[in-house]
Amino acid sequence: MATSRRDTEYVVAVDIGSCSVTCAIGAPRGEEIEVVATASAPSFGISRGEVTDIARAADSVSIAAAEAAGRCGLRIHSVFVTIAAPDLATDVASGSMEMPACRREVRRKDMRRLIERVRDGYPLPEGRAMVSARPVGWSVDDVSRVTDPTSMSATRLGLEMTVVTANGNRLADLRAIIHRAGFYLEGFIPETEACAAGCLSDDERNLGALVVSLGGGSTRAAIVAPDGSGAPSRCRSWPSGGTDMTKALMSRFRIPMVCAERIKREIADIGRAGASAAASGAVREAGAAAGAGSPAQARDSAPPTGRGRVRGGGHGSPPPAERPEAAEEIEVSTIEGQGTRRLALADVAAELRERVVSDLERVRLFCVENSFHPARGAGVVLTGGGASMRGLLPVAAAVFGTQCRIGRPRIGATDDPAMSAVIGTLIRGAEARLAAREGFLKRASDTLRHIAALF
Repeated sequence: MATSRRDTEYVVAVDIGSCSVTCAIGAPRGEEIEVVATASAPSFGISRGEVTDIARAADSVSIAAAEAAGRCGLRIHSVFVTIAAPDLATDVASGSMEMPACRREVRRKDMRRLIERVRDGYPLPEGRAMVSARPVGWSVDDVSRVTDPTSMSATRLGLEMTVVTANGNRLADLRAIIHRAGFYLEGFIPETEACAAGCLSDDERNLGALVVSLGGGSTRAAIVAPDGSGAPSRCRSWPSGGTDMTKALMSRFRIPMVCAERIKREIADIGRAGASAAASGAVREAGAAAGAGSPAQARDSAPPTGRGRVRGGGHGSPPPAERPEAAEEIEVSTIEGQGTRRLALADVAAELRERVVSDLERVRLFCVENSFHPARGAGVVLTGGGASMRGLLPVAAAVFGTQCRIGRPRIGATDDPAMSAVIGTLIRGAEARLAAREGFLKRASDTLRHIAALF
């Protein structure tokens, strides 16, 4: 698997989710990064962000990484990993320092020194470990919200950083998974930060936005402050996701998992759930007011047309069938494998819609607790695998009362919202590696200069 380029010129990202493990490989091109390969594999050994089996999780990582590497002829040595632990906590740390009296001009080394001072001085609670620390704003004397103080004259230089921490044991478990899979861990990227980096536009980062990641095992939300950095200022996770919806359909309607999953992803339209005409009209009006005419929304919440049947059960996969668009009922296999039954789409959609609304309502209350109003910023961006549900946008717009859109990867060939986190990890990983390389070169240059001064 040799390549004409050195392996160290590539950046590799791995997102270990509850339902799937995704791997993306990128080649930095100046300040941009080109996605050269992606792959995914079923996830085992992870449940709701918690490690339950290190060996099985490592096997899943190995399979996804091997497939991605094979597509571009690369041998992977090191990876950046998305972390979505349920106990991730975000805090803001700040600090300042006096500039030397003999030199008031701010230099890069001054900024690095202050970053290290604030990061190293952050009081970590017992049992917690730092996942990341990103500058979100600088101040020069009395001037705040400075994006880059380089070359500015200052008496005092100030800094605010977003610090993300997690349980130290969970980080150790993830390290063990990566090492067992045969890779060196370059760093962790918080899942909420990765999603924001992967799908937010420049305008959304400048205006501020709410990013909601609808995963298989959990729902996560991040408030992105309007400072242009794209780093979440607050985040939270809830142990409820797409897997719970699938199991709810299996339990209520007695249908196989493969059937329930396909109905959830491809057939049921939660925007047309069996509510009253007035309620349905209110949801549609809210969706229209939130920009329901966009191409992405038209695709995700288009009304179904046509008829068909969904079958599947036992140990096999369901045979291909046309989407039952506009069908009032569909024919499905029973979980007992004893024939088929008719299932009303309105009942399925209502069940899914109730759970989606419940999850989004938790996110809305999280915004209220943090005094954040999405309507005053760029609105709500829904991403993750659950964002592909049909009819999601008008329902979300009704819950939040503001514009909502589906967050898709802003680079690469895929537009699957489930890939936003791994693409964002790729972007942040490339930035981290570049910063580390610049820091190393600067330290090496300073060392050589000091040595030369001795002679």
